[in-house]
Amino acid sequence: MNYHLFTAFLLVTVVLFLTPGPIVTLIVTTGARAGTRAALLTVAGSSTGNAVLLAFIAFGLGSALAGTAGALVSPTYYIFPQIG
Repeated sequence: MNYHLFTAFLLVTVVLFLTPGPIVTLIVTTGARAGTRAALLTVAGSSTGNAVLLAFIAFGLGSALAGTAGALVSPTYYIFPQIG
């Protein structure tokens, strides 16, 4: 194992983990405009969305959605973004 590469990967992962993203901005804005209850509902919704996304990835649905190289893209690749 290349420990220098793993250390660099770990450092980048920690920096990306600690950097707030658009969901944090959404939650803070919702909390400032609509109160704590709305912010907590936004947290619950975004957490549920992330859990569904991780479940899709865990069951290999991500590769099914992305299609395979050289093949036609699966119709579900277009359906799921429209639903979500």
